[in-house]
Amino acid sequence: MCGIVGMIALDSTWVNDKRKYMEAALIIDTLRGDDSTGIFYKRRSTDKNPEAGMGTAAYAKSVSEGYSFVNSENYLKAAAHMDEYWFMVGHNRASTVGASVVDNAHPFQEGDITMVHNGTLRSTHCLPKSQEDLMVDVDSHAICHNLAIHDPEDAHEVFTILDGAFTLIWHDARDSSLNIVRNSERPLHMATTADNKVLYFASEAGQLQYLDGKLKLALGDIVYPQPGLHLKFKQDSLEPEAVKHTLTPKYGRGYGGGYGNNNHGYQQWWDEEYDDEATGWTSNGVPLGKPPAPQDNRVHLGGRRREIPQLSQEMLLKENLLVEDRLLFTPIARNLKEGNPHGFCVGTLDGLGLTGVIHQVESHTIQAGFDRRWLVRPVALKYADTATPIIICKMVSTVGLEKDVMHSATSIPTETPSTDLPDVYPIGDNTWVGKQEWLELTAEGCTYCDAILRAEEAMQIGWLDDEMPLCPACNEDAYLMDMNGRELPWID
Repeated sequence: MCGIVGMIALDSTWVNDKRKYMEAALIIDTLRGDDSTGIFYKRRSTDKNPEAGMGTAAYAKSVSEGYSFVNSENYLKAAAHMDEYWFMVGHNRASTVGASVVDNAHPFQEGDITMVHNGTLRSTHCLPKSQEDLMVDVDSHAICHNLAIHDPEDAHEVFTILDGAFTLIWHDARDSSLNIVRNSERPLHMATTADNKVLYFASEAGQLQYLDGKLKLALGDIVYPQPGLHLKFKQDSLEPEAVKHTLTPKYGRGYGGGYGNNNHGYQQWWDEEYDDEATGWTSNGVPLGKPPAPQDNRVHLGGRRREIPQLSQEMLLKENLLVEDRLLFTPIARNLKEGNPHGFCVGTLDGLGLTGVIHQVESHTIQAGFDRRWLVRPVALKYADTATPIIICKMVSTVGLEKDVMHSATSIPTETPSTDLPDVYPIGDNTWVGKQEWLELTAEGCTYCDAILRAEEAMQIGWLDDEMPLCPACNEDAYLMDMNGRELPWID
C-alpha cells in the first residue's frame, strides 16, 4: 500500500495553505508508506516567463519517511517557490516489489513522463514492454516507460489493460497536462476550496477531512473519480477534460503466487456500465464519480443475502475503507460442519491490524485455500465490546500467496488461546464479542454436558441463543439431529 497527496492551483493565492498542506499531507501519508517519499511539480507560465510551464516536471525523492523528507534540503528548496507552481504531487511508498532504494522511489521520469503510482500489478506482461523487457526493478517504472512511448492521446492503451491495482498521476510534457486515472482497487479523493482556486487530493478521504479542519482550508464536498475516468488537467483550469474508458485488463504470463492467466474475479468490475448520473459535475467543477456496482453486490448480512447498505459503506469510510478496496486476508480459524456446503472463516487483514470475518463461503473453497492468503473486499463492520472494529468481508479470490506460518483450527494448543487468534469471538453466525464478554458467557460450560469451553475452540462452539453455548461435540450432535428432523433432547 502506498499513498498519493497533492494540489492543483489556479494562481499564487493561498500559498501558505499550500505549503502547510503539502508538508502535513506528506507526513500523515507516511501511514500508507514509509520506505521512501517523493514529489514532482511544475511552474506556472507567466507573462514574464511564458516558457515556465513547458518541459518536463521537476522532482525530488529520497529513501526516507515523510517527516524526514519535508525537512530535507531538496524539499525545502522546492517548497520555497510554492506560489509559482500550478501543481505539486507527493508520494509515500510502501515497498512491495523491489528494494527500498532511490531508483525504485517515486516519482519516475522517462522521456516526457513524470509519474507516481499507488498499487501493485499482478503482471506487466500485458504491457507492450514488460518489466523484464525493460530490465527495471518495479512495475511502476515499467508503466512510466510505456506511457512515454505512447502519444498523449493514446495513454488509455496503457492504463486500460493494466493487470492489477492502480491510481496513476502523471505529467506529460508533450501536451503540458497533469493526468489522473484509477481503477476500483485503489482510492483517490479530491476537494476544492470554496473560492475554486485550489484542488487538493489524497488517497484517503480521512486525510482531507483532518487537514481541512486543522488548516482551515475551507474545502467543499470530498469526491472521487470513477474507475476508468481519465482526467486531464491543463494550467489555469480546475475543470479537466474527462474521458471515460472501459478497463479490460489483459492477463499475461504470471510471476509467482498463482497470478497470471487466471481471472480472479476482477473482470466483472471492469465490464460493468457506469451510472450515467455519476458522470456529471458538481458546482465547483470537480468530477463526481461512483464506482460501478459489481454483478453481484449482495452479501450475507443479518442472516440473509442483501445489497451492501449505504450506512455500512459510511461506517467503513470512518475506518478509511471503501467497498471497492481489495485487501489481503490471512485465514486463522474456520467453522465447517459435515453436510453443510457453507462455512465461515475468521482471520487478519494484512497490514491493517484488524480482524476480518467472511460468512457463507463454500466449504470446499475454505478447505482448499486455508493455507493461502485471500483477496477480499470489505462490506460492513461491527464493534465488539472492546470497541475494536470487526470487518465483515466478501471473498474475491484465493490469490495463491502462501502464508508465512501455517495455521489450522486443529493445531491450536488447548492450554491457552493462540496469540495469533483475533481478540474477538463468535456467539453465533453473525454476532461477535470481545474476549472478556465471551469468557463470562461461557463460564458455566456446555449447556447440555457441562464440559469446559475453551477460547481456542470458539469457532467450533455452537449457540442455541446468546446465552446457551454448546461444546464442539454437542454442537455437532445438535447439527446432525436438526438435519435429520429429530428433537433435541435438552429442549423442553
